[in-house]
Amino acid sequence: MSKLRLASLATLICIGAAAQTVDLQYSYRTSTSSAPTFVSTNSSIPFQATALGAATTLTFLVNNRGTAPVSISRATVTGEGFTGGSASATSVNPGDTRFFDITFRPTRAGAAAGVLSLEIVAETRTFTSSFFLSSTALAPDVVPSYILNPSGNQTALANGDTIPFNLANLNETSSASVVLTNRGTGRAVLRDVAVTGEVFRITGLPLLPADIAAEREVRFTITFTPTQRTTYRETLRFTVESTTYVVILEGQGVGAAYSYRAITESTDVTVAENGTITLPSVAVASNATARIRVTNNGNANGRINTLQITGTGFSIPELPPLPLTVNAGASFEFVVAFRPSESGRQTGRLRVENAFFDVAGTGIGPRVEFSSVNGGVLTSLPNGGTFNFPNTQVGARSVTDIRIQNTGNAPASVNSISLNGAGYTITHDAQLPVRLGAGESLTTRVTFAPEAVGSLTGTIQIDDARIQLRGAGTPPTALPPVSITTTTDQGQPLQQPAVRLRLDAPYALPVTGRLTLTFNSETFTDDPSIQFATGGRTVDFRIPENTTEAIFSDGSRQMQFQTGTVAGTIAITSTLSVASVPVTPAPAPSKSLAVAQAEPQLTSVQVASRSATGMDLIITGYSTARSVTTLNIQFTATGTSQIQTPTITQNVDAQFTSWFQNASSRAFGSQFTATLRLNGTGDLSTLQTITVTATNAKGTSRPASVNLLQSNP
Repeated sequence: MSKLRLASLATLICIGAAAQTVDLQYSYRTSTSSAPTFVSTNSSIPFQATALGAATTLTFLVNNRGTAPVSISRATVTGEGFTGGSASATSVNPGDTRFFDITFRPTRAGAAAGVLSLEIVAETRTFTSSFFLSSTALAPDVVPSYILNPSGNQTALANGDTIPFNLANLNETSSASVVLTNRGTGRAVLRDVAVTGEVFRITGLPLLPADIAAEREVRFTITFTPTQRTTYRETLRFTVESTTYVVILEGQGVGAAYSYRAITESTDVTVAENGTITLPSVAVASNATARIRVTNNGNANGRINTLQITGTGFSIPELPPLPLTVNAGASFEFVVAFRPSESGRQTGRLRVENAFFDVAGTGIGPRVEFSSVNGGVLTSLPNGGTFNFPNTQVGARSVTDIRIQNTGNAPASVNSISLNGAGYTITHDAQLPVRLGAGESLTTRVTFAPEAVGSLTGTIQIDDARIQLRGAGTPPTALPPVSITTTTDQGQPLQQPAVRLRLDAPYALPVTGRLTLTFNSETFTDDPSIQFATGGRTVDFRIPENTTEAIFSDGSRQMQFQTGTVAGTIAITSTLSVASVPVTPAPAPSKSLAVAQAEPQLTSVQVASRSATGMDLIITGYSTARSVTTLNIQFTATGTSQIQTPTITQNVDAQFTSWFQNASSRAFGSQFTATLRLNGTGDLSTLQTITVTATNAKGTSRPASVNLLQSNP
């Protein structure tokens, strides 16, 4: 324990006897760093290199690490370009830090030195701490020069100098590179560049303003593209930092300059570029020529790489070998030929290197052209072309006029016009062949009247020219209701009623048709006499467009038919068409008449021959039922004469059945002629009349008589 007490006493004595100390620490910090750099008295503080006109600032720090306060009575900065410090006293207590800025703003290029002096008062003594300041002032040194491309030497370029460009052919380019080299220690700025005139151009220029770092360069190119054979003087102006340079740009345009002459048998004329070279007029398929003379009037040799002509009928028969050099003052010639394939003015285009000329010539001869005419509008129809008709209903028609015109400058002849193709017809008033003078024309009419549905093609041939025709037939519209009427609705044998056909409303297209008679016999036997008045059981008719009634071949509006003598049903049906397209309604229009089975009908009774002992009686008639079973004959005498047997009833069923079943009877329907032999005694001359009736299952006929006193066998 005694040792511990002694140690404590000794410690207390040491602490109580300690004196105050001065301990200053120096450092600086640049604007680009956050950590300070420590320095000691009489050491160097380097500033970063600084360009002329710029400034660099650092912060100097004084840190009191001692136990006694100090005072910086004055901080002085000396040296060219260095400023800062503090002229007033500054206290720095223990643990505190004081700072102030020092700035380097150079006024001339090269190394710079300065001194920072600190006058410090600590307790009763004063001392000075010094630090040496150093830096470098950076300054650009831009030297302009130029290089004539492609292989010129680099030549220094001073303000007011001239850049003499190489000779340049017209519309070709000569160039020079401008080089701005910074041989200094500081960055330079290229602020602007410009040239005057239109033949000098700047290329490859960086985005301005552009930095030129030390020991670096900036290049750009000036091109010279002359458009005339002359000397050009323009200026180049550029500014580096605050210095503006003005340089003369001088270049001369040289090259060939051509003149052109067109020489024919009768003309020799100068032709300007984009002018017209006119060749002599010539007959079709013949040749005309012109010599073209090209002269180089320029101040340099020329080179012709391209020599060509376009346009139908134009050519250069003997093309000179290319490329062709044309010395200054020299000429060369070539021939342009014109061989027209048709009449009229024809044009082309001639190119001689970069010069262009129109060429023209006139072919003498006819030229036949074709066009369609619809509603006054002409549409060209080339040889081999196609004219399209509008879709046309079957039965209707579409019409176009084809104009044949001589657009040439000599007479033409049209020798033949023909047409083929179903549905197409052609009409023209001209008597072929026709001579067409220049500008004259003739017209032929083509009609398209389709008779079938679908695509239809044809061809019109005009001498050697062919024009295709194309159209489509479309179905006709449905007919309005159709009715068939007869002059009687009751069928009677051996009658000739009339039949009519009509539409309920007019129809826009012409209609053709046919009526057909059919007979359904009730006796299983046809009657060939059932037919139309024109013969046969069919008859044709037509209904003109926009009308309603059928017109038959004889021009009448009704057609008679025979009803015959056989019982059955007579049906009249109709078919109708527009052109070849059926338009019959469904069901087909029809009309029926029925001839009923009835009692026989006698049409005459005649005496064929007569003798003292008898006579032959001829009885004619018909039976729609094709059946006669009995004949009843009544005799009437003259005066007071008596007839012993006044009535005879004869069963004839077997004979008539045999007749009607015989094939020969079918040609007569149900008509018959029966011969009955009557024999008698006494004076037959007293007989006055004989009356006959015929009977079958349907009844007895009306009587038919013959007066024997009036008959003359």
